[in-house]
Amino acid sequence: MNLKQFLKLTAVSIFTYGICFFLIKGLNSCIVPVIEETLGAFVVVALFSSALSFALFAFTDGITKDIASLKDKFDSSKFEAAVEALAKLKKEVLSNAFLILLLFLVERTAKGGMIASSGGNTDESQMMILILLSLRMTCFLISFIAIISQLRGFLTAVDFRSLVSRAKR
Repeated sequence: MNLKQFLKLTAVSIFTYGICFFLIKGLNSCIVPVIEETLGAFVVVALFSSALSFALFAFTDGITKDIASLKDKFDSSKFEAAVEALAKLKKEVLSNAFLILLLFLVERTAKGGMIASSGGNTDESQMMILILLSLRMTCFLISFIAIISQLRGFLTAVDFRSLVSRAKR
């Protein structure tokens, strides 16, 4: 992840957190049960995205090996560009997988903080629950952005696979 991507992720995270916080606060917490149920799916989302990441990495690695066998059929600059694009895609797959696992860990930690804060009925404990619930929902939503990026990467890899198949004919 380069600096531009990191800044974009940070901006999206802050924006998403703000939306979640003000949505929950503005609706006087009546949306909390819906959010809690939605967050129950985060385990499945994390498992799905991890499996998708491993499959996409293996698929992309196979394409890279196939392209290496076709080096003589391509212009050297196009060949190098293809290999570079595939290497970049593999790095993106790994960084997205790490990001989703990190988001899952943060979400679970925030859930633990919510459980610890739920003992008191003070305004401070209620505000802490609101803050942590907003953080949990932000992690969930950002993980979907990473999954969409993974799926776009898969479509790119499919395009590369099609090019390799045509070149082998």
